Amino acid sequence: MAGFGEKKSPTPKSPRATIKGSGTIEKALASHKAGDLKTAENLYLKAIKSGCTDPIVLSNLGVIYKNSNRQQKAIECYQKAISINPKFSDAHANLGNLLKGL
Repeated sequence: MAGFGEKKSPTPKSPRATIKGSGTIEKALASHKAGDLKTAENLYLKAIKSGCTDPIVLSNLGVIYKNSNRQQKAIECYQKAISINPKFSDAHANLGNLLKGL
């Protein structure tokens, strides 16, 4: 907290802005939302290779894998997302639905 005459600290950035590879993640999310799944997949993989451990990225990549008939890779992505954040319900639901379908 800044007192009188002291500089205020900068406005905190969003949590995603502090994640390694966040520019790539934002582009991947935009591509995914726009339906450009090949670009989204490549960008998610690039972010992961650069050290990103965001469970949302892994779960979204799992969705792309599931929808392109690569179930084993999808399972691995969901499981990794869950291992990073055991309370991430989307990854649990995605994994459960995929396994139920198999």
